Amino acid sequence: MTNSRHMFEGCTSLVEFSSDLSSVADSSYMFCGCTSLVEFSGDLSAVTDSNHMFYGCTSLPQSTKDKYL
Repeated sequence: MTNSRHMFEGCTSLVEFSSDLSSVADSSYMFCGCTSLVEFSGDLSAVTDSNHMFYGCTSLPQSTKDKYL
């Protein structure tokens, strides 16, 4: 998979996400509006577009967002 754009957008019951995303190039809006997301881990080394990836993720710590963007 190389495009995960909008994949989980608006998902309000997703609490944690951990996956190998090393082939993903476009993660734009992937978790946009996921208000219950509190933990994220993944390999984003191939991502070239992460526009608004965590926009509206009010429960995800800023330090996690900063780590991956």
